[in-house]
Amino acid sequence: MQMEGVYGVSKSGKKTFILNGFEYCQQRCNVQGDVVWRCCMARSLKCKASIVDDGLRVVKANNTEHNHMGNSSRVL
Repeated sequence: MQMEGVYGVSKSGKKTFILNGFEYCQQRCNVQGDVVWRCCMARSLKCKASIVDDGLRVVKANNTEHNHMGNSSRVL
């Protein structure tokens, strides 16, 4: 799986990753340097969607089904 996304900025000024109209917030970096992103609506709407990227390519998508409509952010 290799999908491309774009980086953005949340309303609070934090870096986000935007893919298919959904905004992901950085959760952690793993030892290989890949970044784990979690849906920004994870806390408020209990959305379980998350992705892993190694730059701009998504290398792994976990539970990509969102329980809400797309959310937006400002693209960098």
